[in-house]
Amino acid sequence: MLLKVGELAKRTGLTIRTLHHYDELGLLKPSHRSDAGYRLYDRDDLARLHQIQALKQLGLGLVGIGETLASDGMALPNLITQQLAALDEEAEKIVRLRAQLTKLKAMMDRGDKPEMADWLTTLEYMTMYDKYFTPEELKSLENHRQNASSDLDIRWTELVKAMRALFDRCVSPAEPEAQQRVAEWTALAEETTGNDPRLLFKLDAMTRREASVQAQTGIDEGLLNYVMDCVQARRRALYAKYLTPEQTERVMLGLSNIGEQWPPLVAGMRRLFEEGAAPGSPAVRDLAVQWKALFDVTHAGDDGSLKIKLRTAYAQEPELLRNTGLDLSLLAFVGQAMAVAGLIAAAG
Repeated sequence: MLLKVGELAKRTGLTIRTLHHYDELGLLKPSHRSDAGYRLYDRDDLARLHQIQALKQLGLGLVGIGETLASDGMALPNLITQQLAALDEEAEKIVRLRAQLTKLKAMMDRGDKPEMADWLTTLEYMTMYDKYFTPEELKSLENHRQNASSDLDIRWTELVKAMRALFDRCVSPAEPEAQQRVAEWTALAEETTGNDPRLLFKLDAMTRREASVQAQTGIDEGLLNYVMDCVQARRRALYAKYLTPEQTERVMLGLSNIGEQWPPLVAGMRRLFEEGAAPGSPAVRDLAVQWKALFDVTHAGDDGSLKIKLRTAYAQEPELLRNTGLDLSLLAFVGQAMAVAGLIAAAG
Protein backbone atom coordinates (compact mmCIF):
# COMPACT_ATOMS: atom_id res chain seq x y z
CA MET A 1 0.00 0.00 0.00
CA LEU A 2 1.29 3.43 -0.96
CA LEU A 3 0.07 6.77 0.35
CA LYS A 4 0.07 10.07 -1.50
CA VAL A 5 1.42 13.06 0.40
CA GLY A 6 -2.09 14.46 0.96
CA GLU A 7 -3.32 11.17 2.38
CA LEU A 8 -0.30 10.86 4.65
CA ALA A 9 -0.79 14.41 5.89
CA LYS A 10 -4.46 13.75 6.65
CA ARG A 11 -3.80 10.48 8.46
CA THR A 12 -0.95 11.83 10.60
CA GLY A 13 -2.18 15.37 11.31
CA LEU A 14 0.90 16.89 9.70
CA THR A 15 0.68 19.48 6.94
CA ILE A 16 1.64 18.83 3.36
CA ARG A 17 4.08 21.70 3.65
CA THR A 18 5.80 19.98 6.59
CA LEU A 19 6.18 16.74 4.64
CA HIS A 20 7.56 18.66 1.66
CA HIS A 21 10.01 20.38 4.01
CA TYR A 22 11.15 17.03 5.40
CA ASP A 23 11.75 15.90 1.82
CA GLU A 24 13.75 19.02 0.97
CA LEU A 25 15.94 18.54 4.06
CA GLY A 26 16.50 14.88 3.25
CA LEU A 27 14.82 13.73 6.45
CA LEU A 28 12.00 11.86 4.74
CA LYS A 29 12.28 11.25 1.03
CA PRO A 30 9.39 9.16 -0.36
CA SER A 31 10.52 5.81 -1.66
CA HIS A 32 8.27 5.97 -4.69
CA ARG A 33 6.90 8.39 -7.27
CA SER A 34 3.80 8.04 -9.42
CA ASP A 35 3.96 8.26 -13.21
CA ALA A 36 2.91 11.89 -12.82
CA GLY A 37 5.75 12.54 -10.34
CA TYR A 38 3.65 12.64 -7.15
CA ARG A 39 5.26 11.54 -3.88
CA LEU A 40 4.26 8.06 -2.68
CA TYR A 41 5.11 6.71 0.80
CA ASP A 42 5.42 3.08 1.84
CA ARG A 43 5.65 1.25 5.18
CA ASP A 44 9.36 1.98 5.65
CA ASP A 45 8.72 5.68 5.05
CA LEU A 46 6.08 5.67 7.79
CA ALA A 47 8.52 4.01 10.19
CA ARG A 48 11.06 6.74 9.46
CA LEU A 49 8.39 9.42 9.98
CA HIS A 50 7.69 7.84 13.38
CA GLN A 51 11.37 8.26 14.24
CA ILE A 52 11.35 11.91 13.16
CA GLN A 53 8.28 12.78 15.22
CA ALA A 54 9.52 10.85 18.26
CA LEU A 55 12.88 12.65 18.15
CA LYS A 56 11.06 15.98 17.94
CA GLN A 57 9.14 15.08 21.09
CA LEU A 58 12.48 14.40 22.77
CA GLY A 59 13.49 18.00 22.06
CA LEU A 60 15.84 17.61 19.08
CA GLY A 61 15.87 20.24 16.34
CA LEU A 62 15.70 19.27 12.69
CA VAL A 63 19.51 19.42 12.35
CA GLY A 64 19.95 17.09 15.30
CA ILE A 65 17.25 14.76 13.98
CA GLY A 66 18.99 14.53 10.61
CA GLU A 67 22.36 13.76 12.20
CA THR A 68 20.80 11.19 14.53
CA LEU A 69 19.06 9.40 11.68
CA ALA A 70 22.19 9.51 9.53
CA SER A 71 24.26 7.91 12.29
CA ASP A 72 21.49 5.50 13.27
CA GLY A 73 21.95 6.85 16.78
CA MET A 74 18.39 6.18 17.89
CA ALA A 75 16.84 2.96 16.64
CA LEU A 76 13.07 2.52 16.62
CA PRO A 77 13.00 0.06 19.54
CA ASN A 78 14.85 2.56 21.73
CA LEU A 79 12.53 5.38 20.69
CA ILE A 80 9.46 3.31 21.45
CA THR A 81 10.95 2.42 24.84
CA GLN A 82 11.27 6.12 25.64
CA GLN A 83 7.71 6.77 24.47
CA LEU A 84 6.48 4.00 26.74
CA ALA A 85 8.37 5.57 29.65
CA ALA A 86 6.59 8.88 28.99
CA LEU A 87 3.24 7.09 29.00
CA ASP A 88 4.17 5.39 32.28
CA GLU A 89 4.79 8.81 33.81
CA GLU A 90 1.40 9.98 32.59
CA ALA A 91 -0.16 6.88 34.13
CA GLU A 92 1.53 7.66 37.46
CA LYS A 93 -0.04 11.11 37.41
CA ILE A 94 -3.46 9.54 36.87
CA VAL A 95 -2.82 7.14 39.75
CA ARG A 96 -1.97 10.06 42.07
CA LEU A 97 -5.14 11.90 41.11
CA ARG A 98 -7.24 8.76 41.54
CA ALA A 99 -5.77 8.18 45.01
CA GLN A 100 -6.60 11.74 46.03
CA LEU A 101 -10.17 11.43 44.70
CA THR A 102 -10.57 8.12 46.54
CA LYS A 103 -9.44 9.81 49.74
CA LEU A 104 -11.99 12.61 49.30
CA LYS A 105 -14.81 10.18 48.60
CA ALA A 106 -13.96 8.09 51.64
CA MET A 107 -14.01 11.18 53.84
CA MET A 108 -17.41 12.24 52.53
CA ASP A 109 -18.79 8.69 52.80
CA ARG A 110 -17.88 8.83 56.52
CA GLY A 111 -19.72 12.10 56.83
CA ASP A 112 -16.47 14.08 57.25
CA LYS A 113 -15.98 17.43 55.58
CA PRO A 114 -12.70 17.67 53.62
CA GLU A 115 -10.42 20.48 54.71
CA MET A 116 -9.40 23.29 52.38
CA ALA A 117 -5.97 21.71 51.99
CA ASP A 118 -7.60 18.51 50.71
CA TRP A 119 -9.53 20.39 48.05
CA LEU A 120 -6.47 22.43 47.09
CA THR A 121 -4.38 19.31 46.67
CA THR A 122 -7.03 17.74 44.46
CA LEU A 123 -7.41 20.85 42.34
CA GLU A 124 -3.65 21.08 41.94
CA TYR A 125 -3.53 17.51 40.67
CA MET A 126 -6.46 18.18 38.33
CA THR A 127 -5.58 21.50 36.77
CA MET A 128 -3.04 23.97 38.02
CA TYR A 129 0.22 22.06 37.92
CA ASP A 130 -0.71 20.46 34.61
CA LYS A 131 -0.74 23.91 33.04
CA TYR A 132 2.88 24.49 33.95
CA PHE A 133 4.62 21.14 34.44
CA THR A 134 5.05 17.95 32.48
CA PRO A 135 4.45 14.62 34.28
CA GLU A 136 8.22 14.12 34.44
CA GLU A 137 8.69 17.54 36.04
CA LEU A 138 5.93 16.89 38.59
CA LYS A 139 7.63 13.65 39.55
CA SER A 140 10.94 15.48 39.85
CA LEU A 141 9.39 18.13 42.11
CA GLU A 142 7.93 15.44 44.34
CA ASN A 143 11.30 13.67 44.56
CA HIS A 144 13.06 16.90 45.54
CA ARG A 145 10.41 17.55 48.16
CA GLN A 146 10.88 14.09 49.67
CA ASN A 147 14.66 14.62 49.77
CA ALA A 148 14.36 18.04 51.41
CA SER A 149 14.42 18.55 55.17
CA SER A 150 11.15 17.95 57.00
CA ASP A 151 10.82 21.61 58.02
CA LEU A 152 10.98 22.93 54.44
CA ASP A 153 7.47 24.41 54.56
CA ILE A 154 8.10 26.05 57.93
CA ARG A 155 11.32 27.64 56.70
CA TRP A 156 9.57 28.94 53.60
CA THR A 157 6.78 30.46 55.69
CA GLU A 158 9.22 32.23 57.99
CA LEU A 159 11.39 33.45 55.15
CA VAL A 160 8.44 34.81 53.16
CA LYS A 161 7.34 36.80 56.22
CA ALA A 162 10.85 38.19 56.70
CA MET A 163 11.23 39.13 53.05
CA ARG A 164 7.76 40.68 53.02
CA ALA A 165 8.75 42.87 55.98
CA LEU A 166 11.80 44.13 54.08
CA PHE A 167 9.68 44.79 51.01
CA ASP A 168 7.05 46.69 52.99
CA ARG A 169 9.79 48.80 54.64
CA CYS A 170 11.26 49.59 51.19
CA VAL A 171 14.68 48.29 52.21
CA SER A 172 17.12 48.66 49.32
CA PRO A 173 17.90 45.33 47.57
CA ALA A 174 21.61 46.10 47.99
CA GLU A 175 21.39 46.46 51.78
CA PRO A 176 23.13 43.71 53.82
CA GLU A 177 19.87 42.61 55.47
CA ALA A 178 18.17 42.13 52.11
CA GLN A 179 21.21 40.33 50.74
CA GLN A 180 21.27 37.94 53.70
CA ARG A 181 17.60 37.07 53.22
CA VAL A 182 17.88 36.59 49.48
CA ALA A 183 20.81 34.22 50.06
CA GLU A 184 18.49 32.14 52.26
CA TRP A 185 15.81 32.36 49.56
CA THR A 186 18.21 31.13 46.91
CA ALA A 187 19.27 28.18 49.07
CA LEU A 188 15.66 27.17 49.74
CA ALA A 189 14.80 27.48 46.04
CA GLU A 190 17.68 25.14 45.22
CA GLU A 191 16.50 22.65 47.82
CA THR A 192 12.94 22.79 46.49
CA THR A 193 13.85 22.36 42.82
CA GLY A 194 17.11 20.45 42.98
CA ASN A 195 18.77 23.44 41.26
CA ASP A 196 16.78 22.70 38.10
CA PRO A 197 16.38 26.06 36.29
CA ARG A 198 13.31 24.96 34.35
CA LEU A 199 11.45 23.94 37.53
CA LEU A 200 12.41 27.21 39.19
CA PHE A 201 11.30 29.25 36.18
CA LYS A 202 7.96 27.44 35.98
CA LEU A 203 7.30 27.80 39.71
CA ASP A 204 7.96 31.51 39.34
CA ALA A 205 5.52 31.74 36.40
CA MET A 206 2.82 29.78 38.23
CA THR A 207 3.15 31.93 41.36
CA ARG A 208 2.91 35.14 39.35
CA ARG A 209 -0.23 34.04 37.50
CA GLU A 210 -2.22 31.95 39.98
CA ALA A 211 -4.07 33.83 42.72
CA SER A 212 -4.69 30.60 44.65
CA VAL A 213 -0.92 29.97 44.86
CA GLN A 214 -0.33 33.53 46.03
CA ALA A 215 -2.99 33.16 48.73
CA GLN A 216 -1.51 29.86 49.88
CA THR A 217 2.14 30.95 49.94
CA GLY A 218 1.93 34.66 50.67
CA ILE A 219 4.16 35.29 47.64
CA ASP A 220 2.81 37.69 45.04
CA GLU A 221 4.33 39.28 41.94
CA GLY A 222 5.49 42.35 43.84
CA LEU A 223 7.44 40.24 46.33
CA LEU A 224 8.92 38.11 43.56
CA ASN A 225 10.09 41.23 41.76
CA TYR A 226 11.71 42.44 44.97
CA VAL A 227 13.49 39.10 45.42
CA MET A 228 14.74 39.29 41.84
CA ASP A 229 15.96 42.85 42.43
CA CYS A 230 17.95 41.55 45.40
CA VAL A 231 19.42 38.74 43.30
CA GLN A 232 20.32 41.15 40.53
CA ALA A 233 21.94 43.56 42.99
CA ARG A 234 24.18 40.77 44.23
CA ARG A 235 25.07 39.61 40.71
CA ARG A 236 25.80 43.14 39.61
CA ALA A 237 28.21 43.58 42.52
CA LEU A 238 29.98 40.30 41.70
CA TYR A 239 30.26 41.04 37.98
CA ALA A 240 31.62 44.50 38.80
CA LYS A 241 34.65 42.87 40.44
CA TYR A 242 35.74 41.52 37.05
CA LEU A 243 34.08 43.65 34.36
CA THR A 244 34.07 47.30 33.45
CA PRO A 245 30.88 49.24 34.28
CA GLU A 246 29.89 49.13 30.60
CA GLN A 247 30.46 45.38 30.36
CA THR A 248 28.53 44.79 33.58
CA GLU A 249 25.54 46.73 32.26
CA ARG A 250 25.72 44.85 28.96
CA VAL A 251 25.61 41.47 30.65
CA MET A 252 22.87 42.48 33.10
CA LEU A 253 20.71 43.93 30.31
CA GLY A 254 21.17 40.87 28.12
CA LEU A 255 20.15 38.52 30.91
CA SER A 256 17.07 40.57 31.77
CA ASN A 257 15.92 40.72 28.14
CA ILE A 258 16.36 37.09 27.11
CA GLY A 259 17.01 35.34 30.40
CA GLU A 260 13.82 33.25 30.17
CA GLN A 261 15.29 31.34 27.22
CA TRP A 262 18.14 29.95 29.32
CA PRO A 263 16.28 27.59 31.72
CA PRO A 264 15.02 25.05 29.13
CA LEU A 265 18.37 25.13 27.33
CA VAL A 266 20.38 24.59 30.53
CA ALA A 267 17.98 21.85 31.66
CA GLY A 268 18.28 20.03 28.34
CA MET A 269 22.07 20.19 28.36
CA ARG A 270 22.25 19.05 31.99
CA ARG A 271 20.03 16.07 31.22
CA LEU A 272 22.32 14.95 28.40
CA PHE A 273 25.39 15.55 30.56
CA GLU A 274 24.02 13.46 33.42
CA GLU A 275 22.96 10.70 31.02
CA GLY A 276 26.58 10.44 29.85
CA ALA A 277 26.07 11.77 26.33
CA ALA A 278 29.25 12.40 24.35
CA PRO A 279 30.14 16.06 23.69
CA GLY A 280 30.10 15.31 19.97
CA SER A 281 26.73 13.54 19.88
CA PRO A 282 24.05 15.06 17.61
CA ALA A 283 21.76 16.00 20.49
CA VAL A 284 24.54 17.77 22.40
CA ARG A 285 25.78 19.51 19.26
CA ASP A 286 22.27 20.80 18.53
CA LEU A 287 22.05 22.35 22.00
CA ALA A 288 25.61 23.69 21.78
CA VAL A 289 24.70 25.65 18.64
CA GLN A 290 21.71 27.15 20.44
CA TRP A 291 23.87 27.83 23.50
CA LYS A 292 26.45 29.84 21.55
CA ALA A 293 23.79 31.86 19.74
CA LEU A 294 22.02 32.76 22.98
CA PHE A 295 25.25 33.43 24.85
CA ASP A 296 26.39 35.84 22.15
CA VAL A 297 23.16 37.81 22.56
CA THR A 298 22.90 37.78 26.35
CA HIS A 299 26.57 37.99 27.27
CA ALA A 300 29.62 38.70 25.18
CA GLY A 301 28.91 38.51 21.46
CA ASP A 302 32.25 38.68 19.66
CA ASP A 303 34.01 40.38 22.59
CA GLY A 304 36.79 37.89 23.33
CA SER A 305 38.17 39.80 26.31
CA LEU A 306 34.73 39.87 27.93
CA LYS A 307 34.39 36.11 27.50
CA ILE A 308 37.70 35.58 29.26
CA LYS A 309 36.62 37.84 32.12
CA LEU A 310 33.30 35.98 32.42
CA ARG A 311 35.07 32.62 32.61
CA THR A 312 37.19 33.97 35.44
CA ALA A 313 34.15 35.41 37.22
CA TYR A 314 32.23 32.12 37.08
CA ALA A 315 35.25 30.19 38.32
CA GLN A 316 35.92 32.58 41.21
CA GLU A 317 32.31 33.42 42.14
CA PRO A 318 30.17 30.25 42.34
CA GLU A 319 27.31 32.41 43.59
CA LEU A 320 26.86 33.76 40.06
CA LEU A 321 25.69 30.30 39.06
CA ARG A 322 23.19 29.87 41.90
CA ASN A 323 19.65 29.02 40.79
CA THR A 324 20.77 28.72 37.18
CA GLY A 325 21.29 24.96 36.98
CA LEU A 326 24.90 25.61 35.99
CA ASP A 327 28.12 24.52 37.63
CA LEU A 328 31.73 24.38 36.49
CA SER A 329 31.49 20.73 35.41
CA LEU A 330 28.52 21.45 33.14
CA LEU A 331 30.23 24.53 31.73
CA ALA A 332 33.30 22.42 30.97
CA PHE A 333 31.06 19.91 29.15
CA VAL A 334 29.55 22.73 27.11
CA GLY A 335 33.04 23.95 26.26
CA GLN A 336 33.97 20.48 25.02
CA ALA A 337 30.81 20.34 22.90
CA MET A 338 31.63 23.76 21.43
CA ALA A 339 35.15 22.61 20.54
CA VAL A 340 33.94 19.42 18.87
CA ALA A 341 31.33 21.39 16.91
CA GLY A 342 33.93 23.91 15.78
CA LEU A 343 32.31 26.73 17.77
CA ILE A 344 33.98 29.23 20.07
CA ALA A 345 34.91 27.22 23.16
CA ALA A 346 34.75 30.24 25.45
CA ALA A 347 30.96 30.42 25.36
CA GLY A 348 30.39 29.06 28.86
